[in-house]
Amino acid sequence: MESTDLIPLTGDVAKTTRRAEEFKDLHETLQRNLQTYLTLTMDALAAIQQRVKSSAVGDTTRQMVRNPHLDILH
Repeated sequence: MESTDLIPLTGDVAKTTRRAEEFKDLHETLQRNLQTYLTLTMDALAAIQQRVKSSAVGDTTRQMVRNPHLDILH
């Protein structure tokens, strides 16, 4: 999802506002299916978080998996 830049993940309010304004210019298929993409992304992130939390890996591996923009491992 991050590589598509459909949803800014940096927390930059100006960028988020700009992307919201540009949403109407996206292809109709993307507009219609964005909810599906977001749901799939959140499911994937939740699965990664669960696997990392329940595994016996050390902090170094967790840091490698951690996404600094989302901070998903709290």
